[in-house]
Amino acid sequence: MKFRRPRNYEEQTHENPWRLIRYPHQKRFATAATLLLADQPGVVVDYGAGNGEVLARVLDDPRGASINLAIAYDPDPQMRASAEKKLAPHSPRAAVIGDLAELESALQGRRVDAVACLEVLEHLSLTERQRFYSVCSDNLVDGGLCLIDVPVEIGPTLLVKVFGRRVLKGRPREYRLGELLRPTFGMRVRDPERFDPERQNGWVQDHKGFDYRELCDELREWLPIERTISTPVRALPPWLCNQEIFLVARQPSAPRPRDRHRSAGVGRRRRARPRLSRTTQ
Repeated sequence: MKFRRPRNYEEQTHENPWRLIRYPHQKRFATAATLLLADQPGVVVDYGAGNGEVLARVLDDPRGASINLAIAYDPDPQMRASAEKKLAPHSPRAAVIGDLAELESALQGRRVDAVACLEVLEHLSLTERQRFYSVCSDNLVDGGLCLIDVPVEIGPTLLVKVFGRRVLKGRPREYRLGELLRPTFGMRVRDPERFDPERQNGWVQDHKGFDYRELCDELREWLPIERTISTPVRALPPWLCNQEIFLVARQPSAPRPRDRHRSAGVGRRRRARPRLSRTTQ
């Protein structure tokens, strides 16, 4: 097989010539589609939709007949153009937007049943992650799905990824030996730049220093995590031969009508305000 560097997003992921890279991405796309369709949603938003692959799969699936509006949001013009082309056959059910200011008009007063954010949050600064959590909190229906997919960058999995990125994808070297050993042995890593509220650039290019366990702690301040799913080998823990982990979170249900009439602080637990939001005030 003749070696050739990936030329586009598709060849870097689910159409990569190397099975070691291709299969995990194919598996995560299939897993994402299954999880999104499980609740038979009517309105779906893909936050950081890339080329629109996941929404296209969902809309192509017979189980996606319940979806009357699928919105792909991506600020990158090149990705947005690819998504528009891929989702064109599904118009007018599918819409592509490049600015969150367009979301309200695209929804036309409707609430969102499911939000997907796949392989995105590891690239966002604290402020941009908070923006995503706010979009979920403001637009999801009670019990609505928030489906997050992030890479596993710890354990033996990390060694496989470093090899794939350096040798098969031709990317520059990311880690020095000491930096590589800590996450490989399961030690927590907290990249200060990813948690800096003053960071001006909202995009973090690489995965170095990302730890999904830190993200789980952060997400719980906004939405309860219902379960986690590792891929591509679901039966194994995330750090052992799994490249991705799905976080299945839900919008908390509003208090029942009878609870609203109770005296404040009596027989009712008030939801704590997310601490993270204070950094942007």
